[in-house]
Amino acid sequence: MGKLVSLVSVDVNKIASVASILETFAATPLTIVITAWFLYSLIGYSGFVGYIFFFASFPWSWSINKRMMSMQTAVMQKRDLRMRSVNELLQSIKFVKFSAWETRWIERVLRFREEELSQLVKLRVLYALFGLTWHLVPIIISCVDLAWFTGFAGGQLTVAIAFPTIHALAVLTAELNEVPSLFGWYGSIVTAFRRIDEFLGEEEVPDSVSSLKRGDEVSTLQFDARLGATGASFEWYSTSAKQIVTNAKPVGPVATSAPRWKVSPLRLFKKPAPTQGDATPAEVVEQVSTFQLHDINVVFPRGQLSVVTGATGSGKSSLLSAILGEMRRLQGRVLLPRFPFHVDPATGLSENVSYCAQRPWLESKTVRENIVFGSPFDNDRYAAVLDACALVQDFNQWDDGGYPGRSISSLMV
Repeated sequence: MGKLVSLVSVDVNKIASVASILETFAATPLTIVITAWFLYSLIGYSGFVGYIFFFASFPWSWSINKRMMSMQTAVMQKRDLRMRSVNELLQSIKFVKFSAWETRWIERVLRFREEELSQLVKLRVLYALFGLTWHLVPIIISCVDLAWFTGFAGGQLTVAIAFPTIHALAVLTAELNEVPSLFGWYGSIVTAFRRIDEFLGEEEVPDSVSSLKRGDEVSTLQFDARLGATGASFEWYSTSAKQIVTNAKPVGPVATSAPRWKVSPLRLFKKPAPTQGDATPAEVVEQVSTFQLHDINVVFPRGQLSVVTGATGSGKSSLLSAILGEMRRLQGRVLLPRFPFHVDPATGLSENVSYCAQRPWLESKTVRENIVFGSPFDNDRYAAVLDACALVQDFNQWDDGGYPGRSISSLMV
């Protein structure tokens, strides 16, 4: 969730601002060229001598800019972790308080914040070094041009030459001072494109569990009412992990069989996929350590209550998520009734799947309003719900009727 918020609030805004700076990207190089021609008309070839330092600074500037782009990616990754941690803390604040985990969560959030600040400081140091370079370049150009014209070319700085030359050098200085900002914008925009392209390129929900794609099964005779999995293995999606391609060469950003004009512009900013030799041990460990479920063979009987037991972290909730398609299926088959138009002849109700998560969605209203949830109040049904959820004992412990939106007995209310 933190990454999605960051994409919407930061990366999308950066891409939206491209239109406002396109004019600067086009005007700055054009102004530098026109200024060079104007200096040549005033002081001859002496006006080009200073440009030697201008072009000599490009390799140094480009290396710093590549480092800045890498640091920007690192900053955004650390920011995603911090925002995700803060969102988890806010969503589970009551449980954190009840479990006395405040210190542990504070340390976790502060650790992510310190990591983000550490990367941000490094990025700002690079910005300062890059800006200093391009503030010194126009000064060096001005000094070298005037010194060469008067010392080696034998020219004289008359009023007709000196003032226009100084003005042209001032214009050149102003344009060159924009270069750090342009490189900074370029780096941030490319980083934003890559992050959004990575998000949009993530795996889609499998067709077997998709509510939008129905495939070729349109007949009720093909409807499979079983719920479960046979010979299946699953693993959690790891969107933050870097993809490691074995026994393959890096593929270019637009390597595709489709015509070039049909390729998404986002792919132009996509880095080549790393090979196995390029992957660090940490990246390999991150891939191997993904939680997996192996050899799942279960078909839940119809009309009966099925209970899945196990130790904490053994994968009970993951099993339900896997059947719903939230985990990547490595092998086997998932049995999931997915066509709501099939009507049970015994009850007249549509066959479908409902999932009640452990984390309730509560309104800041009374207990009864949360239970009724907008439906007409039925006293008999309300009493049956209280009895079925074992909430009567909890209500008896409340002297004044309880608090709005409070969770009790790991249920809702």
